[in-house]
Order: sequence, then C-alpha cells, then structure tokens
Amino acid sequence: ISTVRGEHFGAERVVKADISSFEELAALGEGAYNDTISLRGDIRITDGDFMVGEGAQPFCGTFDGNGYTVYCDISSAAEGASLFGTIAEEGVVENTNFVFGSVRAEGSVYAALAETNLGTVRNCSVTVGELAVTQGRGIYSAVCAINRGSIRNVLASCTLSAEGGAADGQSVLFGALCVYNFGRVENVISLPSFAGWACTDEFSVLT
Repeated sequence: ISTVRGEHFGAERVVKADISSFEELAALGEGAYNDTISLRGDIRITDGDFMVGEGAQPFCGTFDGNGYTVYCDISSAAEGASLFGTIAEEGVVENTNFVFGSVRAEGSVYAALAETNLGTVRNCSVTVGELAVTQGRGIYSAVCAINRGSIRNVLASCTLSAEGGAADGQSVLFGALCVYNFGRVENVISLPSFAGWACTDEFSVLT
C-alpha cells in the first residue's frame, strides 16, 4: 500500500491499495472513499454497517475487482445502507462480482450496490439472493436506486420478496438494475423475480 499526504479529510490517505481481505479494506478508513482499490482475491464482508461511500463522503475513487467476488453477508439493511452509498461523478466500480445473500430492507430506500450512482459502474455482476421488503412503499434495487451516471456491461439478478403489509405492492417500485434512470444504461441484463406478492400483474406494479 502506497500513501501520500493529501488534503482529503485532512489526513494521510491511500493512493493505491492491493487488498485480498475485508480486514485490509476496512483498515483503509477514510482513504477508501478516494483512491484506487484493487482486489487480489475474493473477499467477504461480514460487517453489516460497513460502507465504502455515503452521501456526505461519496466514493470518488476506483474499485477494481479484477474479476474477483465480493461476498456481502448482510442480513438487514437500514435506510441508505448501500455498500457504496453514493458513487460520485469521478467514481468507478468495475470488474467485480458482488454477491448478497438474503437482505431484509428496513427502510423505504435500499439498493445493494449504491443508493445513487453519479459515476460509472461497468463490467460487474450484482446478485441478491433475496431482498425482503418490510414496508408497503419505497424504492428498491440490486444495483442502484437512482442512476445519473453510466451503467455498462452489468448483469443484475434479484428476487424481491414481501413481508406483511408490503405484499400488496401498490407503492413499491423495483428495478433489478435501477429504479430511476437519468443517465446512460447500455449492454445490460436485468433478471428480476418476485415472491410473496399479492398482486397478479407483478411487472406493472413492481417494475
């Protein structure tokens, strides 16, 4: 890991980090928001509160998975608890397979990869085994809730399930790739599936 003194957050920050474990990723601290992170092996994230970027400190760097897989063992997600939170205009997430198991969304907005994408997501797959919705309203996605950047060469697969009052789906918006797109989406595959919903026409209600 090479470091330089930088002005971001007023501290020494990482310029480039080659990592092969979640512990190494977590150890980057604030540096993870700004710089180049390159995977050298599969990693498994076991801390449900861990985020690489968020609204106040969006991810501005490059996350290059080099074809490896990030396994996210997250059982529940609070409002806005996406892995990257917000990907900034200069941010790039690429060449990575992201695998989430069963996630219970506690809030009204949740996307596994990023709540908002202003930058670039490319050459990735995002798989969510089950995304369980607990409220009868909200927006949910595997990749991002709102896209204002570029999504290219991405495979998104997600099963959206309902709990309790959410089952009617009347105010639930879902897109495996994204819910709202104001940017550019090209060469993608979206594979949504649904479980536990009371509606008979799931595509008109949920997507």
